[in-house]
Amino acid sequence: MQFPRSRAEAEGTKHEALWQTPPHWPDHVRLVPIADYDKWGLDGSNQLYWDGVPVLTRNTIRLEGWTLFFAAAATMATAVSALWPITLHFHWFGW
Repeated sequence: MQFPRSRAEAEGTKHEALWQTPPHWPDHVRLVPIADYDKWGLDGSNQLYWDGVPVLTRNTIRLEGWTLFFAAAATMATAVSALWPITLHFHWFGW
């Protein structure tokens, strides 16, 4: 049998204890069986919850304005400093 995806499916199985959650949690969220981490939960789609509230699991970085300019300038300077010794070694510019 697959792991139960709801409290109703878990009744009478060995996984029933994982579905004994606080009443304010949604019915589709279960406990994660790790000692002392009983506020973590997962639903049937493996969405992570903390104390019944969905956890945002995205990391985004947005560079705008001067930050984007300086990041691009630093990237270009790094590329030039990495390529400069190669150009000298192969005499690409006649030096």
